[in-house]
Amino acid sequence: RHYRYYVISKLPNLKVLDFQKVKLTEREAAEKLFPSDQETKKMEEEDNTFVPGVIKKRKMTAAEKKKILEAIQNATDLEEIDRLEQQLKAGEIPS
Repeated sequence: RHYRYYVISKLPNLKVLDFQKVKLTEREAAEKLFPSDQETKKMEEEDNTFVPGVIKKRKMTAAEKKKILEAIQNATDLEEIDRLEQQLKAGEIPS
């Protein structure tokens, strides 16, 4: 019955729905019918967009750094170093 308002309330950046532009009056009505909860607002604030090839970086622990250094020191040829580099670029910690 109110599916259009429901969709508009859940997708705040929606511009067109069912080949019709979303109007400001519809947005206001959608907010009245389906008030957004705190969790939805929190999700909107966070940037959870997946971008291929981009890895969210984090700080390594001292133990992880030690493992990486040991793996590099124990590498016997250039191919092994290349493999370690690819693992690190992919966000993996060599074991």
